[in-house]
Amino acid sequence: EFGSAVSGMSFGMGLMGQVLGVGLAAAGTGILAGAIMHPWQTMMTTKSVEGRMTPLKVMKQSFEDKAMNAEMELTFARETVGFSFFLTSHTVLCWMFPAAVMTVAGNALAGATAGVICTFAIFPFLKIKNAIMRAVYDFGGELENFQSEMAKSRKSASALWDTMKDVVRRKGFWGGLFEGVGILMPQAIVHNVCGFTVYFLTVPTVRKVLAS
Repeated sequence: EFGSAVSGMSFGMGLMGQVLGVGLAAAGTGILAGAIMHPWQTMMTTKSVEGRMTPLKVMKQSFEDKAMNAEMELTFARETVGFSFFLTSHTVLCWMFPAAVMTVAGNALAGATAGVICTFAIFPFLKIKNAIMRAVYDFGGELENFQSEMAKSRKSASALWDTMKDVVRRKGFWGGLFEGVGILMPQAIVHNVCGFTVYFLTVPTVRKVLAS
């Protein structure tokens, strides 16, 4: 019995180590995605779209200028959390049900499940984004004016943290960060079912074409 317990613990720790490894790789993917997306999003939502800034200049200014920290933190946090939950949950499902995910229906179900988990995880960041956009509207629709005012009123080192605390203070934890999440669930399911099904059916065809 002792040997079985030790063997079970070793298996559990090994499995946790593998899940942690996948999670770290997924988080790294999210960080990279955030680094790629942030400059372009900033250039699209500010006057820098006129060509006065390049992606590298946006990243440099985001680290130096407190007024741009909120947008950068939001993008990096959303992508890191999203990729971590999405890729890790899908990988774990493939480990748990290896035979099922080799079918069209099983693969689609695994993708839909990962999509639902990911959507629930990143929804608070979408709510914070909406709060920022409403605040921008209150400042006459000028993102630069809002960023400048935010930089003056920040209470901590994280603009994202300040915004989240303000949202929770006004609407509560669930109301501020998760209210309305159910609306996006059908989209997450349909989007991932279609995406994973097309991918599952297309890959064998592409392999045959490349091998011929």
